[in-house]
Amino acid sequence: MDCEGFRCLEMGWNTSRTPTVITEKKDRLLAALPGRLFNAVKWPDIIRRVQLAMERANAALRLPAGNRRGRYRSVAVGVSFGNGSKHPGMLSQEEWNRLVLEELMTDPDVQLVASFASSCFALYAPKLFTEYRATLGQLYAEYTMLRQIFPNSVFPAVSFNFGPEACTVLHVDNSNRAIGWCSILALGDFDPTQGGHIVLEELRLVIEFPPGSTILIPSALCRHGNMPIQKGETRMVMTQYAAGGLFRYVDYGYHTKKELRELDPERFEGIEAKQESRWVEQMSLFSTVDHLHADRIACDLIK
Repeated sequence: MDCEGFRCLEMGWNTSRTPTVITEKKDRLLAALPGRLFNAVKWPDIIRRVQLAMERANAALRLPAGNRRGRYRSVAVGVSFGNGSKHPGMLSQEEWNRLVLEELMTDPDVQLVASFASSCFALYAPKLFTEYRATLGQLYAEYTMLRQIFPNSVFPAVSFNFGPEACTVLHVDNSNRAIGWCSILALGDFDPTQGGHIVLEELRLVIEFPPGSTILIPSALCRHGNMPIQKGETRMVMTQYAAGGLFRYVDYGYHTKKELRELDPERFEGIEAKQESRWVEQMSLFSTVDHLHADRIACDLIK
């Protein structure tokens, strides 16, 4: 991966627990580097137990050796929509894998780190988080066969990248919500000053990404990947996200685009005509630094 011309952030947010945000020229928050749970003296122990839980699951799961984004084993779980489906559904697993993943996802420490990432999403993108919660809440109410995968996380899906060297090539997550954030938790045993950095191509940034730390980025807008780790080291990743198709399905009145075009052409044309203004409206869901606190209050996330 050629990173010439990139700026490297040697982040202190992991050890000092000082969070950092990345903004664009209009001061809108595009990404957040919250690092670790505040005041969590036992956080390293929690992270170690999550890592062990993922290692146990990896040993038991029946998965291919690699995927299109890297040479590591990976599996996705949760609610999704796309690839020609007529309605949203739970990502399917063979029965053995389903049982293994159920044990992994009900692990209290795994649920805790999932909850932390969701809380960080609410903290740094309160308007976007609130829209996720409202829209997905409508979807769950309409389709009761869908279930929230973690009790205290707004994200409807998660990918476990088991490694042993889970470092991805540069890519965008095209199926994710266009303006949505995904949370990325790095795990493993590696020297973050020598490898495992996250690369954000459009922002020309290379960021140290230590084990046990969380980053939230707009993964469908920004090409991202990782620097390789050193020989003999290990790296795993837990990523939470939301498919863009889920939000479009609700916008179309619980129809696919094709269904709505056929059932109600007038309504369909009205929605399509608003797409340009819709994008401006969607971008307004990113908070600015100056209005972040007020947005948290307005969204009833703090008093």
